[in-house]
Amino acid sequence: MRTFLVLLFGLAVLPSAVAARASRSPALSMSVSSHKVLYSHRVTLSGKLTGTLAAGRAVRIDAWTYGRLAPHALATVSTNVDGGWSFRVKPALQTTYQAHVGSTSSPRVTVGVAPAMSVSVLANGRIRATVRGARAFDRRFVELQTRNANDGWTTVGRRRLSTASIAVFSATLPTATIRVAMSINQAGPVISARRVTRSPTGRRC
Repeated sequence: MRTFLVLLFGLAVLPSAVAARASRSPALSMSVSSHKVLYSHRVTLSGKLTGTLAAGRAVRIDAWTYGRLAPHALATVSTNVDGGWSFRVKPALQTTYQAHVGSTSSPRVTVGVAPAMSVSVLANGRIRATVRGARAFDRRFVELQTRNANDGWTTVGRRRLSTASIAVFSATLPTATIRVAMSINQAGPVISARRVTRSPTGRRC
């Protein structure tokens, strides 16, 4: 009878010991402040190391730039007293990130990068659109659009970008809110645009 009681007690303790070890196993999380960003803008990677000895640990951040098969070591940061960490990044192209603490790795997160576009009204009344990105956009099309009364947009002009990624529209427009845009097939996963209001004199309001 005593033997039976000892074995029963041992069976009751064993799962608790396994659970205690499992709770101490390290885990590393990672999230991003935005999965889409304009060219030249920054986003914040952050995460937390859980488990024992989580404070003051070195976190290596790897990055896979679009088109490259192998990652490169981007930066190394340290966890705070709670195991948290963060790092600001400025991807030029679509980039995938992953963090590592020793043999523990976080999930991967991907940030898409859209070209930064600007529009301005020139002194002669023409409208200039400029596109900036990590790659050339020459020969691609941009569209000039005006806002409708129902808050929709109507395309009133279409031009190819020059080798300097600039297009100039000669459209004569009344007072209107305008923007320039690229199709998602040319610019990536996001239509990027900037708006200005054009007065009858050609000046921006």
